[in-house]
Amino acid sequence: MVELQSRHKDMIRREIAGATVDELTTEFGLSKAAISTIRHSALYKGELDKLSKELDEKIVETVAERIASTKVIEIFNESADELAKALVDIALNSDSDKTRQTAISDIMNRLGYKLQPKDEGASDINIMINEEAMKALVSASKERK
Repeated sequence: MVELQSRHKDMIRREIAGATVDELTTEFGLSKAAISTIRHSALYKGELDKLSKELDEKIVETVAERIASTKVIEIFNESADELAKALVDIALNSDSDKTRQTAISDIMNRLGYKLQPKDEGASDINIMINEEAMKALVSASKERK
């Protein structure tokens, strides 16, 4: 099977990127006639069509992903206050210590208070926050935005 040389594939990529015939002649050191002969060959045209279709598919896929992620972001933004209240409710009212701790940790992280990694030999320290302190943290978080 006959294949294009790597420089011809580079020429196709440059053409897809919008290079003019004059730019191709300069870049590849060929005459306009040579560039024209290469560009009009069946092998070149076939590879150009193939790469163009692949590029089109990738563009459509990328646009679809961006649209989908934009819609997801819009949904989350619309629900942000409700979700924050739900997280605070979990931190204050969960029956599970672990769930409360995770919710509190998440809230603290979002407020900019990062927990330090546990040192070897250090003991655990649990901090319990009452409802009033939690409301103050949530309020402070909203003010920072």
